[in-house]
Amino acid sequence: MPKIKYLESGTFKEMEVKPIVKHILDEYYKDYPYECHSKEVLEDEMGLIETALKVVKQKVEKVLKEIKKEMKLAWKIAKETKQDMLNFSYGYYKGLMRAKSLVKKAFKEVLEE
Repeated sequence: MPKIKYLESGTFKEMEVKPIVKHILDEYYKDYPYECHSKEVLEDEMGLIETALKVVKQKVEKVLKEIKKEMKLAWKIAKETKQDMLNFSYGYYKGLMRAKSLVKKAFKEVLEE
């Protein structure tokens, strides 16, 4: 687990944070060192980050659920249709599989946390 520094009584101390939280803090404070903040301020900000990540995770999982539903429908249609529609339905299914993998890849850290 990565560590970040914070200021307490004029001394720098360290605490462990999740990698994705550190990444967000690094991005948010790229022009201003967060090490100058107290532990309480950083914990408050990390709480906000954690809440935002939960919301994003819920939304990503909802999108993945919708893609999975569309995939099932496309596969069902592909199995039931005539040969000329089979290629279209199967192509649509494969496209959805690709979209699902891209969404998972893009939000890998969020889904893991």
